[in-house]
Amino acid sequence: MKLAIKRNTGVMGGLARISFMVDGKERIKLGNEEEQMMVVHKDEVELQVKQLFLRSKKVQVTHDQHVEIRVNRLCAALYILAFFTLYLAINSYGGNQQLVFTGVGSCLLLIAIVYSWTAYYRLELIDAEKKP
Repeated sequence: MKLAIKRNTGVMGGLARISFMVDGKERIKLGNEEEQMMVVHKDEVELQVKQLFLRSKKVQVTHDQHVEIRVNRLCAALYILAFFTLYLAINSYGGNQQLVFTGVGSCLLLIAIVYSWTAYYRLELIDAEKKP
């Protein structure tokens, strides 16, 4: 089985290389906008990507596929919203407003971190026959 892998993570995931895992073992590392071809000698494999504590959900592949690695938009939005809310907390003038922004921003940041442990990256599978 052939796998064509492309990393398309943009700015939010472009700082470090991503480990591409096949059946729980690291096979290659990809930089941002990098493409590689891989041959696997099995009929069915389980794919996942990892970067530090961030990872994707596991995906089963049974035939030739093009795999595109993308950042989960919900995770990216949660991080941006959390940091914006914490920025507002820092720049507000005391009182209840600062306390509310700090609480909301901290909760959003915690939710984003926990969600990122299993779903920061998305693996999009495209059939090899349908790829132009």
